[in-house]
Amino acid sequence: MNPPNPSFGVSHDNPEVTPREKCRYDACVRIPDDLEPDGPVNVTTLPAGKYAVLHVRCLPQEIGDRALI
Repeated sequence: MNPPNPSFGVSHDNPEVTPREKCRYDACVRIPDDLEPDGPVNVTTLPAGKYAVLHVRCLPQEIGDRALI
């Protein structure tokens, strides 16, 4: 059995500085190195480094209620 494919988000803006409607966010999933996506998606590699991590457990429809608190 394969472990679940991790998903995560990348916020590009500080909502304390940037108006909420201008905040940029990328929804991401890990893909195998040899996967060639088909369609309107971007593939990028996050560079190694230290990142802030926040774990949120909620249903998908609750994400908007918990974002940008």
